[in-house]
This record gives sequence, structure tokens and C-alpha cells, in this order.
Amino acid sequence: MRFVLLFPVLMLAACNGAAQKQKKLVAEAQAAVSAQLLDPTSPLFTQVTANATSVCGLVNGKNRLGAYVGAKRFVYSGGQATIEPNDQTSPNDRSSMQATGMCLFNVDFQLCKGGADQPSINSCYDWLDKDKAKPSS
Repeated sequence: MRFVLLFPVLMLAACNGAAQKQKKLVAEAQAAVSAQLLDPTSPLFTQVTANATSVCGLVNGKNRLGAYVGAKRFVYSGGQATIEPNDQTSPNDRSSMQATGMCLFNVDFQLCKGGADQPSINSCYDWLDKDKAKPSS
């Protein structure tokens, strides 16, 4: 009988511990992302998702004029925050390294968000190998 009464209490404690870890991870992620912004006191975080090892979402920060510049995706994993690069070039103008870096960012972001169709890091390297095999003009 004691086990029946104790089991729900233990389950609640375990869930609370996991929730606390996740809150701490989100706070670490937001601090790391904020530190990379021009105005680290201004970020607006939305669509934040956390799993056991990473945090991702959208962040909107201010420019030098004090205006918000628009939301960018971010990923925090392994103690490192990465904000989506501001890349205005077309895919044909990007270097292989830039494109591969963007591909890896996209994979990290999708893995963090979860879902049925999980991308593979290998697809980025496969793409890079194909790009290197193209004859240069």
C-alpha cells in the first residue's frame, strides 16, 4: 500500500526535476544568444523548443538605431549558441563552405525542433562532395 502512495510522489518529483533542467537549459541558451546580439538587453524570444540537449527557436534583436531587425532562427547545443547568418546572396553565389555551414545549421535546427522527417548531417556532406565534383567554369 505504501508503494502505491509513494509512486505518484516519486513520478511528480522526477517530472519536476526534468522540467527544472529544461528551464535551466533554456535560460543558458537565451543568455548565450543574447550575448551575440548588438544590444544584448533587447532580445525577444519566440517559438522556443527545448529537448534534453539543445534549445532552438526565434530571436529578434535591435540594430544600432534601436529598431528590431526581424526574427532569426537560433540553435543552442553543447554550450554554444548559433544564430542564423544574415545571408543575402543567392545559392549560386555562395561558397561551398558557406552553403555547407548553412546546411549544417538547418540540420541542427530541424533536429532540435523534432518531427517525422529528420534531416541527416550526411546530406550536407553529400551535397558538398557533389559540388566539388562539378567542373569549374
